[in-house]
Amino acid sequence: MRINIALFVLSILFADATSFGQIKTKPTLEQTINWIVEKLNSYSTDYRVNSGEDYYTDYQNYKFSYDDNKKVIVVSYKTTTYQRHVRPLVGPDISTKYIPVNIINKIEYEKRLSDPILSSEIYTEYLVIAVFGKSITSADDKDNNYATSSIEFPFMFDKEDNLLNRMKKAFADLKSYFPQKKEAY
Repeated sequence: MRINIALFVLSILFADATSFGQIKTKPTLEQTINWIVEKLNSYSTDYRVNSGEDYYTDYQNYKFSYDDNKKVIVVSYKTTTYQRHVRPLVGPDISTKYIPVNIINKIEYEKRLSDPILSSEIYTEYLVIAVFGKSITSADDKDNNYATSSIEFPFMFDKEDNLLNRMKKAFADLKSYFPQKKEAY
């Protein structure tokens, strides 16, 4: 009987030792960046924001990249503002934003009415990237006049299983490669 118990205990210890060696390694910085940029480019979509009954702005052609020198995710997109049934009033303009990766503190999912002015029952899902301590800035905004603490855009979460949680994990891994400097006091 003691031999059976001893064999049972040894088999459990052996199983734990062999499974311990099978722990997955963290993806490299390059793999993490490539995965995030690929998902952002693949699943971000165009959208329209209504500004009253007569005006709307289209946000289109989102392009994401990574700037290794600045350690930021670069977001470029086109904006055009229209008066209903009239040619464009403003634009098209190309906007570029920089998201500092070391201070990203939140990746969120939001679901909103697509057109609250028309009271439609169509919803749009958004990916929201928020930062802490600094701001997401525009390429052409040298004085930080239009800085914001988050950026959001429509995102097709339904294209892959568990995409939001996987995006959160990837951004957490990315941030871990750029630890914050700690002050003594």
